[in-house]
Amino acid sequence: MDALLLGLDLGTSGAKAAVYDPSGRLQAESAVAYPTSFPAPGQAEQRPLDWKQALTAAVRNVVDALGRRVGDLVGAALAAQGPGLVFTGERGELLVDTIPTWQDERCAAEGRWLYERVKAVSPGLGGPFTNFLARLRWAQLYQPEAAERARYALGPKDYLLHWLTGEVVTEPTSAAGGLAWDDEVLAACGWPVGRLAKILDPATMAGSIRADVAAKLGLPPRLPVVMGLNDGASATLATGALDFGEVIVTLATNGVLRVIMEAPVSAAARIDHHLFNWPYLPPERWIAGGQIKAGARTLQWFGEMTGGRDPVAADLVREAETSKAGSRGAIFLPYLMGRGSPFSDPAATGAFVGMTLASTRADLDDRFHESDSMLGVFAGDSYFVAS
Repeated sequence: MDALLLGLDLGTSGAKAAVYDPSGRLQAESAVAYPTSFPAPGQAEQRPLDWKQALTAAVRNVVDALGRRVGDLVGAALAAQGPGLVFTGERGELLVDTIPTWQDERCAAEGRWLYERVKAVSPGLGGPFTNFLARLRWAQLYQPEAAERARYALGPKDYLLHWLTGEVVTEPTSAAGGLAWDDEVLAACGWPVGRLAKILDPATMAGSIRADVAAKLGLPPRLPVVMGLNDGASATLATGALDFGEVIVTLATNGVLRVIMEAPVSAAARIDHHLFNWPYLPPERWIAGGQIKAGARTLQWFGEMTGGRDPVAADLVREAETSKAGSRGAIFLPYLMGRGSPFSDPAATGAFVGMTLASTRADLDDRFHESDSMLGVFAGDSYFVAS
């Protein structure tokens, strides 16, 4: 039998596991959702324990589907959402039950404080003032007891790699956001680099799955785990995008435009247009881009709000296709989690405008259809990325 490879992904709304053979043919897959809470405008939180439970369930599902072929697994790799910050003890134990996700804007003031203090914007993930180190500064101020007790401050992917392998490691496209931690920013935070994950090359091994975790997941013991990339870089690589100037649009929970570049974006451009920026793949490739924080998730929201039986079912799209071109003038502003690039505004809210008594639900559905306004509004907001 062919060797098999296991891919793991921690997304914004769920965990996924998929098994492929070396030629790229899918052999088994599973997705398990977990909740996000929105305690106030501009705030979004998840429980890291939910991540592990969902990932465990997804892996167990593909293991059951593989049957005896589970013994053919020869390696695994992990992609994950970010930025986020998890305080842990020496053995990976959680010190805070619920953490702000990448959608959460509470650290923006601390990000600006760091920028004004050191006159630099660390690459990181997310916007220039909501990257991992901005979140670290926020957590020091608002979770001081956990910060004091913490042995490590980890990103979501680092946290899961530690759970899987026992190693405290990261890679350039994830929490570190670069080839090295920013010493000046760490000095401003007063956080030693020894309390962060070690940065490794994405193609290297993070370690092997711990025996107790392998038994819980149903995986072969000592299964090698490759570092991999963050979820956005993984999605970009999956499209085959490698050349400078190539632009990729992805619509998942959020909506993201990414462009492959041969050099980092200046701090001024990142701040002016609210861009993220991090290394991609050698030699000398970087990814820059912008985002809206509620992309295809708005379709699920609309289904829930209008009493749809299945919020993401194809019947919403079929209904949208009955709407006339132009949706009778209806327009949707998709700022259900604030506005992202290039004119960031956490206080912005979503709205339908241009509606009349002639408007139908199909017209509103049409505003979510990916061939219509969801891409149109997002691409219109993010024209600068490709220029």
